[in-house]
This record gives sequence, C-alpha cells and structure tokens, in this order.
Amino acid sequence: MTNELTGRRPKTPAEWDEYWREVKGKTIERLRTREMHEQMKASRAGDIENPDVRAVEGLVAVESRMAEINTAIEHWEKLATAEDETAAYHEGRCEYGGVARNRAGMFRRTAEALRLELKTGKAHCACCLKPR
Repeated sequence: MTNELTGRRPKTPAEWDEYWREVKGKTIERLRTREMHEQMKASRAGDIENPDVRAVEGLVAVESRMAEINTAIEHWEKLATAEDETAAYHEGRCEYGGVARNRAGMFRRTAEALRLELKTGKAHCACCLKPR
C-alpha cells in the first residue's frame, strides 16, 4: 500500500485520503473499461444475431463460392483440352495416347461435378457424380 505519486506508505489522514481517491479512481477506470468492453462484445453479438446481417454475409459467401467454382470449372476444362491435344500429338506419332485421353476424361468429370455442385449446392464425386 504505497502511494504511486510519492512512492511511500501514507501516514497522515490527508495522505490516506489521497491514496484512497487514487485507488477508487483506478477501480472506477477499470470498471468503465470493462463495461465498455462488455458493451462492445454485446454489440458485436447483436450484429451476429441480427438476421439481416447474417443474410447479407451468407449471400456474399455464396456469391464468392460460386465465383470460385466457376473459375475452377474453367481451369479443369483448359486442362482437359490440353490433355486432348497431348493425346492427339502422341497418336499422330503412332504412340499410345490413352493415358492422356483418360486424364482428359477425368478432368471433364471433375468440371461436371463442379457444375452439379453449382446446380444443387452439394458437392459431388468426380468419379461417379453422386452427391456426397
């Protein structure tokens, strides 16, 4: 119990009064800070509980997911086209191009599974195209 201003223990009644005012001020400041923190948490929780906020956040998430899936579909289609060209090159040289054709087919099935996911909202297997 030392006074932070003087660095020594209060001795006189005036020093004790000053000490308790300091302690009371710090306690009140801590309580105000805690109260403001709790109000901020409550306001954030209210935003999360607000159905309008959740709906907007949900729409943004769905739209960004759809954009990602469309980008992935384009990517898989480009890969399939490249594998078809590789297979045609090998077959043109009288070599076996079946591996590249199989990979192209798998890439197209992956793109188709992504299209089904866009349509139904559920992920689909790229091999059998069944929903998971």
